Amino acid sequence: MLEAIKKLKTRATEASIALFPRHMHRKRAWIKLLRSAGIDFVLRSKTNTMHHRGQLILWDVFGELVQVYNVAVAVFVGGTLRPCGGQNFLEPLGSGLVPCIGPYWENFSWVGREIVERGLVKEVRDVGELVDALVRDIHMRRPREEVLREAAHYIKERQGGTKQACREIVKWL
Repeated sequence: MLEAIKKLKTRATEASIALFPRHMHRKRAWIKLLRSAGIDFVLRSKTNTMHHRGQLILWDVFGELVQVYNVAVAVFVGGTLRPCGGQNFLEPLGSGLVPCIGPYWENFSWVGREIVERGLVKEVRDVGELVDALVRDIHMRRPREEVLREAAHYIKERQGGTKQACREIVKWL
């Protein structure tokens, strides 16, 4: 992530970057990593705004992720560039954002590969592709309403599995 942040800061100098550690107990480790990499940042708890032009904000408060998704223009969902299983990329999709993810999203494979094929999620192979995709999204993003409409359609097509399974079970009872 440090490499991605550095590259993004040079290619999208005006962008605010929000870094949300998966677990708050890792905050100190992130602070140490960012400082050792020479990356300037501000802690969210030390500012009264959710964005600083050209600045990295390290989120150290709970409950604001959805609010940030609602104002973000590009997003990467972590745990997917290495074999860690991946985090929930459906959350930003629910805010009308097409999230970028890496190739390791086994924790959410149940959603189906078609979500990538339909362009509702962007799968990147590495940090270079990630930064390219984020920069493209910053400059040419899809309208949220369009993304929300397509995501709702995708989900609607897949509803009803429980009802169908129950009908089959009842047949055998």
